[in-house]
Amino acid sequence: MKIEWQNVYRAWLAFLTLQVFGSIFVSYAGFHASQPVIFVGGEPTATSRFFALNQALLGSIRVILMGNFGNETIHLSHLITTSLFSFHFALELFCYKSLITSLYTIVLLILNVTTIIFFKLRHYLIVAEPKTEKRRSGRLIYAKHYMENDVLPHPPETAEIRKLKKRQ
Repeated sequence: MKIEWQNVYRAWLAFLTLQVFGSIFVSYAGFHASQPVIFVGGEPTATSRFFALNQALLGSIRVILMGNFGNETIHLSHLITTSLFSFHFALELFCYKSLITSLYTIVLLILNVTTIIFFKLRHYLIVAEPKTEKRRSGRLIYAKHYMENDVLPHPPETAEIRKLKKRQ
């Protein structure tokens, strides 16, 4: 069974898009039970709004990528955006300590890093098969005018035809 890698990538993008929109919902919904899991202090701050904005941008690029999977420009923008988000998220998590190191934040970071690696390997996994044209069997005719004498019946030779032959 041959794996359709394009469908695998689209399924991964669909999973990540659902996860992104869930993160946006958690950031803006005001769930006091779930926000202490993500943000320091538990209340939505500028960090949570910035987090939601980054997630919304990432989610919209992923939705566009699912629709236009063959577009290399969107793939490049997706890789750049995911890389920048992962780097910023790791800084917020480990250096600035504005996010709580929890299972949710670690899984989110691992998913984004896995996505970067997975999409970098895309060029090696999705190999375009070379297009080969079907060749007609038999002899190809390149210059049909050279064979007109063989194909067409010989016209009777008249005075006009003799003059034309002399000019050539």
